[in-house]
Amino acid sequence: MIELGDFVSKSGWINKLETTKKLREKHVYLTFDYQHNTYKNALDTGGHFNPTDRVVFDVIKGNSIRKYIFRGVFHLNRQESTSNENVWDLTKDEYQIK
Repeated sequence: MIELGDFVSKSGWINKLETTKKLREKHVYLTFDYQHNTYKNALDTGGHFNPTDRVVFDVIKGNSIRKYIFRGVFHLNRQESTSNENVWDLTKDEYQIK
């Protein structure tokens, strides 16, 4: 669950829902623990994060409550992604919990 918008998160990412069908994650600066394997391996190899499907919830912060909005299941678009930016395409707008 991430807060989507046109701002830099505490961990150095801009997570923006460009359309209802496209999510863009842009790495702006390094603030997380660099030794964390997922991030370290992706940055060291110039690769991308786990290319499996991702269930995305948007967090809307209010004065005293938070809302969580299901945005869909997204899959990494390797053709549009770069070493500092991941582009995700909507594959499903519903998710069944078994």
